[in-house]
Amino acid sequence: MTAKPTSMSAIKQMIRLRQNGAGFRTISDIVGTSKNTVKEYIKPMEEQGWDPMKLLAMGDEELERLFLSERNQMDNQRKKTLQNLLPGYQEELRSKGVNLWGLWNEYKASNPQGYQYTQFCNYYRIYLKKQDGSMHFDPAPGDRLYMDFTGQHMSYVDRSTGEIISCEVFLAVLGYSRKTYVEAIHSQTKEDFIQVVCNALEYIGGVPRVLIPDNLKSLRTV
Repeated sequence: MTAKPTSMSAIKQMIRLRQNGAGFRTISDIVGTSKNTVKEYIKPMEEQGWDPMKLLAMGDEELERLFLSERNQMDNQRKKTLQNLLPGYQEELRSKGVNLWGLWNEYKASNPQGYQYTQFCNYYRIYLKKQDGSMHFDPAPGDRLYMDFTGQHMSYVDRSTGEIISCEVFLAVLGYSRKTYVEAIHSQTKEDFIQVVCNALEYIGGVPRVLIPDNLKSLRTV
């Protein structure tokens, strides 16, 4: 549910509008709240088959208890679903070209009501902490920037010639926050590598204490 409490009068207004056939966007505009907030209240009502008239007849405290109970059940189920997926994600992350951003997109495609990226990463860090301490460590904020090329090439079409041009995909991730920078560049030469690292540092707004490349070919010639 939403982090900011929604008044019971606003919830009842959502219910009335939905009963009259209004869509989520229309309800959002009228009530003055986000479309996701509207969904968080209306979808449980529809999925559980609750009678709108009975909901509107409830007092504020009774209605609040009902939605709070449903929210807790949904949160518990959402957490359980993600926790069941984390061991598999940990295995996938050992494969070349796999990262948390890609796994999160895969997760959201299958679980539209699932956690956003920040929470997803937070639960993954909590999961790792429960594993063998030798398997991971938690870097300090701003301490480390991990860098690598994905190993999977992308391509684009030169509009002037029609030529399909292959390009490398560079990825940099801050160890603590998991803030991520991605850029497509022509090659892994040291010149391109230096440029893309500068772009990543400019994006994150500073220089971490340690830059950690993963056996990059471009560094073998530096």
